[in-house]
Amino acid sequence: SRDPIEEAGGLNLYAFCRNNSLTTIDYLGLDIYVAIYYTREDQPAFLHAAETYKRNIEKSKGFNSRCDIIILKGVLTKEDFKRVWDEIYQESQNSSQKIRELHIFSHSRPGNISLKGRTCSSAEIEELPCLPWQNSGKIVCHGCRSGLPDSNGNSLIKSFALSQKVTAQGQSGFSQFSKHKNYRTIFSIINPDTKKVYLWSYGDGGEDNTLGKAREPCEEYPQ
Repeated sequence: SRDPIEEAGGLNLYAFCRNNSLTTIDYLGLDIYVAIYYTREDQPAFLHAAETYKRNIEKSKGFNSRCDIIILKGVLTKEDFKRVWDEIYQESQNSSQKIRELHIFSHSRPGNISLKGRTCSSAEIEELPCLPWQNSGKIVCHGCRSGLPDSNGNSLIKSFALSQKVTAQGQSGFSQFSKHKNYRTIFSIINPDTKKVYLWSYGDGGEDNTLGKAREPCEEYPQ
């Protein structure tokens, strides 16, 4: 499509996509929102949580549908996660895009993201290239105990915060899928047909974690 800022950006209304409006995406919007989700076919709730996040951003007051971008990326393995991160990095090098938020909907445990086959450790996260962030940019990890350190004192949110130079948030308990829009305080169990899905930690971190309120606030680094 034509440049959303029209002639204000120059007379060539397709220069923003290097005169290739069919295959090139304009990443010159005001804000970029990213959701990376675990993509196993037998666990579709992670995808539904990412799609719910996308819909909520689109309805939010600060979202500009003419300029802002929402990117959803599915990953299955550690290699997928690194590849997707590199794709976002490479795409951003050809534009002035800035990321406002990046959310990760996946399994996790203290110190790593748990994916099929192998985990992505805190040390590997610190080696990821630094993405271009808005000054108020943040990363939110929704998986279980993603805000807690492992036995060596390493945590996902600390590694993300240090490598990406943004604030990172993670869960202090075991996460559950909930269908209630007030997901930070109210748990409501989903069924196989539920499409509006939220992922957050509930209860006190024990095995019976489907009761009680979500742990608020979540862990944050830097504090």
